[in-house]
Amino acid sequence: MATHRRQLPCDLIIRDADEGTLRVIPSSPDLVVHLNHKGIRLSFLRDPDRQIFSWYSADLTMTESALHHITIELPPRGFTLTLHDLTSDEKSILSSHLPEDSSRYKIIDIKCQKSTTITGFGLPFHGANETVDSWVNQHAPIKDVISLPDILHQHTFTLLVEATSAEITRAVSTINSQLIPLDYGYGEEYSRQIPANRGPAFPPTVRFKNENERNTALTQTHVQDKVGPDSVKKSVNFVCLLELKGIFAEHWRAARRALRGDLNKIKVEFTVKKRDEKHQTGMIVWEAVPLTYATCEELGGVDIRNRIALGLTRPTGLGHDFNPIAYDDYETAQESRRDNIHLRLESGLHGDMQRVNGIYALSHGPVFPATKKLDPLAVLKRLVFNEVLIEKGLWDLEKEGVKTALPHFDLLRDVPPDIRDACLQNVFKDDRERVQKYFSKLHLGLGLVTGPPGTGKSHLASAIVVLMCHNPSLGQVYVSAASNGATDNILERIQDVATKTTTNLIDAGVEVKNLMLVRGYSLNTETENCNKVLFAKPLPEYDIWNPSPWKLEHSLCWWTLRVLGSSAVPALTLNDNTELFDLHERLSAHASDSDSDVSISKFRSLVKLAQGVLSVAQYTTIQTREQHAKVLRQLMQIVLGCANVVATTPVVSACWIYKTFNDKARAVVFDEAATLFCSDGVLVFGNTPRPMIAIGDPMQLAPVLSTAFELLQIRRKKRTWETWSNYHAMRLWPTNRFAGFAQISWLSWFIHLGWPVFHLYTQHRMAEDLFDLSLDTVYTSLKPHFKYSPMCCITNFPIGIEVEEYLQKKYKIPAPASNTLAPVFFNCRGCRIRKYPDNESHLNPRQADLIAVLLVDMIQELKLSPADIAVLTPYRANFRAIGRRFKKEPQLQGVACSTFDTFQGREAQIVVVALCVTRESGPLFVANPRSLNVALTRQRSSLLIFGDLGVLDHTAKDTSTDFIGSDSGQKFNLRMFRDVLGTLRDSRRVVQLKGRREIDHDWYWDSMERDKK
Repeated sequence: MATHRRQLPCDLIIRDADEGTLRVIPSSPDLVVHLNHKGIRLSFLRDPDRQIFSWYSADLTMTESALHHITIELPPRGFTLTLHDLTSDEKSILSSHLPEDSSRYKIIDIKCQKSTTITGFGLPFHGANETVDSWVNQHAPIKDVISLPDILHQHTFTLLVEATSAEITRAVSTINSQLIPLDYGYGEEYSRQIPANRGPAFPPTVRFKNENERNTALTQTHVQDKVGPDSVKKSVNFVCLLELKGIFAEHWRAARRALRGDLNKIKVEFTVKKRDEKHQTGMIVWEAVPLTYATCEELGGVDIRNRIALGLTRPTGLGHDFNPIAYDDYETAQESRRDNIHLRLESGLHGDMQRVNGIYALSHGPVFPATKKLDPLAVLKRLVFNEVLIEKGLWDLEKEGVKTALPHFDLLRDVPPDIRDACLQNVFKDDRERVQKYFSKLHLGLGLVTGPPGTGKSHLASAIVVLMCHNPSLGQVYVSAASNGATDNILERIQDVATKTTTNLIDAGVEVKNLMLVRGYSLNTETENCNKVLFAKPLPEYDIWNPSPWKLEHSLCWWTLRVLGSSAVPALTLNDNTELFDLHERLSAHASDSDSDVSISKFRSLVKLAQGVLSVAQYTTIQTREQHAKVLRQLMQIVLGCANVVATTPVVSACWIYKTFNDKARAVVFDEAATLFCSDGVLVFGNTPRPMIAIGDPMQLAPVLSTAFELLQIRRKKRTWETWSNYHAMRLWPTNRFAGFAQISWLSWFIHLGWPVFHLYTQHRMAEDLFDLSLDTVYTSLKPHFKYSPMCCITNFPIGIEVEEYLQKKYKIPAPASNTLAPVFFNCRGCRIRKYPDNESHLNPRQADLIAVLLVDMIQELKLSPADIAVLTPYRANFRAIGRRFKKEPQLQGVACSTFDTFQGREAQIVVVALCVTRESGPLFVANPRSLNVALTRQRSSLLIFGDLGVLDHTAKDTSTDFIGSDSGQKFNLRMFRDVLGTLRDSRRVVQLKGRREIDHDWYWDSMERDKK
């Protein structure tokens, strides 16, 4: 059977109207011309050397791209095409471009009645050689015939093609049959438009018709993620079992995901009825946190099926004497006596409102950051940036006469050589020269860094931040990461690198100061805690009932107390940030009334309070609460303005005090950028380009969306007037039609827009060969350049050597290759997967028992520290089951237990992975390649995997989806999962284990299933 060519190779012919001659631009390795389903595509050969710059396609996969495509998209049904066999004159003129037998060659003439669409023009390009580079970047005549812009301006095109008439006709038909995509059809009337426009999911893309469509997709991703509801007097803490009604039953899974998180604080609102002697009415608001079995002993023996457990905390202070209906224990709770409460997810809504506003600011609003107003190219840069983010390229601007070519930014150029060299000493030696080349040529000032786990991404990010701080043209840097944990991590890394660099420079006789690094949290939290220190009150202890990411060191509160001279924090010295120390000196002079600096005189009383000159009682008599709050925040703003680096999460960056700093910051660095929403990046970065480095791994976790795979009407019954086909189609409608766009992170957005990527190829963290499992299944494209550094020599991993010897002795497994360490698989037989009837999260109690038994013996035998061990599992229910089992073993106290996703960015000497799938269950959610990749790359010394090799023999079959929060809309490519298990099986490093029946009785789960029915 004949196959149809999807694209026809061509030569481009330029007709000289005056002379009637034909000039040919033939296809060659440097430039390939095709007639494809869109129109005419010009493909220019990129520099094949991937040591410095790597390029990827726009198809949302990490597919390397060797060619830079500029496409002349022909208007469907808006052009005419004629073709003819070559005449004798044409054969004569074109003889040097034709074979001896040219009978299959034809001339195609295309005339466009409507405008063409040009994509790819103006995007970053590094040619395979100087000639190709000049064609694209300097617009030199291609093959000495015609320049690229002159080709793109044309409305008539002539092609020389070797094809049959049928093939050409088919190509034309394909172009004409292209559907013009409809508008998304959403505006800002969310409550009316979202229900009215329910339907199938929109496919994620980085290519949009215009900026309005882009803004719609990126804002609706968050808007449609929000699920709205239908319509003991001395006790401080209460456990509340929230029984969700109405629309929540359809969105159970998304509601749980929206609430989960160790630091997720929410509020509940009581509907107070006339039920006591005071006849109270109205609304009472308390703070609440989600509770889990693993973190809260109060839930022991409590049935939380179809319920969400919340911990409520009574507000302190006067006027909070409301007493909810409550019971001393679960058994005596009366079902007939319940309080009505509403969830108030204000913090989440606030964050998404900020994201929506950030996206709209791309097209509207003032220049942000404000510092770019001083840039003479600011207007041009904003135009270019806005156009780039539509992914069509810059041709629309170019044809209007806008010169879109912008100079490259050299990050190292203005840094004094001795400081530059000291900063670069922090970069791993193998990467140092490559780093200098890449960061000296940043297109539009934007740099992207990716690499597998253990290759030093955060280390390089820290070195870049320190380098930026010492660049006189930059100076102040804003740093952001998706989560509080990731933000803490990157600031700690920056602190380590900055301290080392500053020490080395001072030792070398270079005059430098310590960098001022601020870890910014919620302004309310900062001021509340600062007040506690100033008024001699203890700082709060944060726990499950009062969660917060706040830490004193490096917080805005900490720096404010230091500048005030408080004895509660370390004193500032001459080696600290000059601007901050000068402010401290000026303020301290006010404590002795020896200074009359009017500009800071309003802080005199505050300084005296902080330094103990005034007592709290004396201070409160001369300053009202309102005056104090105002003065403290004014001082905090001044303190923040002295900083070299401010690090916050994206949502916190929108707070006015941090936005004031961000408005002045001339550079931005994003860590873990592959987990950031596009809107998060825009919120921090702004609408006018400045130097920006985004660092992360697009092969690991994507941004987390509550409705990522939730179906809208999974439990909906067929209506009598519906056809079965319509009914089944509607059951697959997603709650969030734009949920797929969450797959596109801030980092991957620019990767797929065509920006060059700097890759880190050297493994520094794991013992040699321990990374091979991921290298062979996930990072295959990196293998030509990948290597282990000398730091990975197994002599540097004594724990790994001890564990390997222990396992070989106990289980007689084959040894790994010489001077390497390798994973071990524990094949768990008789370990059935369990799940609660109302929940799709799985658990495996018998497998958890096997893990506990092994670890207890290994810790005792090898004298291991529990802190060196982490146990990871994909399911929260199994995470809790493991936690409950570990509580029975004193030796396991201190072992970290986590889900795959929440352990990203962390590491441990020994990592145990509990897959929690079997031959009967199949791969399920564990087959998620990104999540599995996280689990397989957290180790330093040992990787122990517990699972069932029988899952490789699983045959998929239809399963019921009649449960709350069905995952039936989620699909994964099983290739990686099967490759990983196949590799482990073939290694023969497999231990056979059998689960103990007495640990987990079948009758218990069988009875639960019967009760459900």
